[in-house]
Amino acid sequence: MDNDLRQLNLEEQTGGKWFPHPPQNPIVGIHFDSRELSPGEMFIAIGDPKKNSGHKFLAHAQRRGASAAIVMEFHEELTLPQLLVQDSTAAFQSIATAYRKTLPTEIIAVAGSYGKTTTKDLLTLLLGPRTYKTSENQNSQLGTPLNVLKISSKLHLRAVIEVGIEKPGDMQKQTEIVRAKHVIFTGISHKHVEFFSTREELLLEKLHIAKYIAQQRGKFVAEKSLSQHYLLRNLRECIICTEDTIEDFRFPTPSSGFRKAFSLCHCLCKHLGISHEDMRDRLRNWEASRLREQILMHKTKEQIFYVDCYNSDIEPLLNSAKTFFNLFHLQKRLFVIGGMSGLGFASKVLHEKAGKLIPFSANDHFIFVGNETAPMLVALRGRGLPEGNAQIFPQKTESIKEIINNFRGAVYLKGSRCYALETLIDFDNCRPFVY
Repeated sequence: MDNDLRQLNLEEQTGGKWFPHPPQNPIVGIHFDSRELSPGEMFIAIGDPKKNSGHKFLAHAQRRGASAAIVMEFHEELTLPQLLVQDSTAAFQSIATAYRKTLPTEIIAVAGSYGKTTTKDLLTLLLGPRTYKTSENQNSQLGTPLNVLKISSKLHLRAVIEVGIEKPGDMQKQTEIVRAKHVIFTGISHKHVEFFSTREELLLEKLHIAKYIAQQRGKFVAEKSLSQHYLLRNLRECIICTEDTIEDFRFPTPSSGFRKAFSLCHCLCKHLGISHEDMRDRLRNWEASRLREQILMHKTKEQIFYVDCYNSDIEPLLNSAKTFFNLFHLQKRLFVIGGMSGLGFASKVLHEKAGKLIPFSANDHFIFVGNETAPMLVALRGRGLPEGNAQIFPQKTESIKEIINNFRGAVYLKGSRCYALETLIDFDNCRPFVY
């Protein structure tokens, strides 16, 4: 962050009023988690003050050295200057929007239904020094403003910001905060489709992030299959399609999902003037993020783990399952697959589709976690998977952990975040696997 947030005239930006008085000391940052707050930063009390919300941590924020707080209910027992507003989340977003307008930093947004974090990490690596990136996968209505407020024009020439949605209207808010010059769009799936009548409505919501591209003479990067979509007709002059010009790069992983992410990043980097040689050299420093297609080997047992547990959707599931199947074709294989959450009314159809397309051999074994995986299991058995080679558990149990512990071979773990399948293995006794 640059300078003192008080320069943004916070009362005007938020429609709030200071009690008992405006802060006398500089506001050098902002956070909604009092545990992460640094001295001099402003604390945002998120949520209804009558419920278990951020307002319960105001005293803790003051002890942590907060310079001020944004609240929806004034706490007169504290000496902390408090900006009283109607909606603390909206106030937070308004401050980030105002701060973004002061930044000359070029922002690249990464949007889509899947693969955003890997694409964001890879693009940041390829762009080189002085590039800020979204921390972890903080792409929500709170995460995006938090990361925009961390950008410094003195330190960062570019910023790669990951943006996500949960419901209609979310992307419009994200768009005004980020004001991206360029957008990489990873693809569209059925995630959050329960909130939208059609996939076109979902895509239209996500495409709001491209609002400021044309006026900044930016670019919208997408796969060829998406680039001709009728909803993109107003972006024709800005679109760059992925190309098949990446074969002379040596990839640190055999994942088809990684290759797709690299293809998107490669297109934009070429447009931005990043040389082939620089991209190739920087690619050597790639390290997979935790839980995203990590390949580990047990230190003492004959076990290899393919861990892709951050989230799940049908395309990434099929991509990673195919990679696992091909990479470990000489080993015994155990697939541990959790349900794909957030698919709404399409859940049964998509789980069944996954079961019709997941690669397997007659000797492979499967463990399914979550009742929504039942159509996947039925489809696999319909394709010839032996009855005794698969089990389904309504939820994660110690029994699954014991099965994995006794298995010798390659183990695939993939499921939505709610299942936390990575807890079924002991990371402390594993080391990176080099294929």
